[in-house]
Amino acid sequence: MQIPKGLNTKNEVLEQARVLLNEEGLGFTLMDLARKLNTTSGRITYHFPTKDDLFIALAQKYEEVQKNSRGSGIEENFGLHGFYKRAAQAMDIQFEHRCVIRYLASSSKTQGKLFEHLTATFRENRGIIEKLFSKLVTDESLEPSILDPENFKIIFFQFTSLFTTWVINFEIYDSDRTFEEMKPIYLKGIFSCFNPYLTSKGKAELYPSGIES
Repeated sequence: MQIPKGLNTKNEVLEQARVLLNEEGLGFTLMDLARKLNTTSGRITYHFPTKDDLFIALAQKYEEVQKNSRGSGIEENFGLHGFYKRAAQAMDIQFEHRCVIRYLASSSKTQGKLFEHLTATFRENRGIIEKLFSKLVTDESLEPSILDPENFKIIFFQFTSLFTTWVINFEIYDSDRTFEEMKPIYLKGIFSCFNPYLTSKGKAELYPSGIES
């Protein structure tokens, strides 16, 4: 990958770092990163004193792109098919920011600022998903029982776990395949967690061919 010299702005550093780290992994120091980006370590640490600071900024960029992709709200006739299409778009964005997801997945409470950011994002995403499930229940695509507290905890765990850890799975177990090959398989696996709660309308929306995956 050709890196242009003279990375001066924060956004330039973030964009080039994202592209590089997607391909080369996370085993680096900020000095290593500066060398690979053809810039000085001072230019990196001026904006990002630590690796956690760098990844908090990368995470914020990732979340901004996801938010812009979702738009301002849920359309009137959204449905499970619309949810599936939006998830497919979100997965493309995840792949473009996969270094962020890998780094966040390995974080711990000892990484104060990073962990706080991750926790706040988790709470926000939980609220978004709960509203979405409620809309699909109102539209009679999902059974109301999905919103029972215990059921919701279980499916929220299933959905969010699958929808983030596919990145790790891809790089460990499916590295000999392309993202384009594996994406439909991962999507079907993720959405299969809704099978116990699908109404007849929901089945028709999610499985128009009549074959459940």
